[in-house]
Amino acid sequence: MDEKKKCPNCGLTLHEWNLEKRIGCDSCIEVFQDEISFYLLKKGVYNFVFPANQDLKALIDKNIENENFEEAARLRDLLKKGDLFD
Repeated sequence: MDEKKKCPNCGLTLHEWNLEKRIGCDSCIEVFQDEISFYLLKKGVYNFVFPANQDLKALIDKNIENENFEEAARLRDLLKKGDLFD
C-alpha cells in the first residue's frame, strides 16, 4: 500500500484512513476505493457496490436543485471520468 496516498480534496492520508476507517469527504471514496473494498471484504461485506451512475445523476440533480453548483460540477466530472462507477 502507498502510505503517501492522500485525498486531494480534504487532505486525508491513507495512514489516517487506516487508523480511523473514516473518510473525510466524497473524494476519499475515489482515492481509497481499493483500500475500502479490501477492508469491507475482510469484514465479510461481499455485496458492497460503489454508487451507480443513476444514483450519481440523482445526487447531481439534488445538488443543482439546492443550488450547490460546485458539488454538482464535481460529481458531473466524476461521472464523465467513469472509472469509479459501473
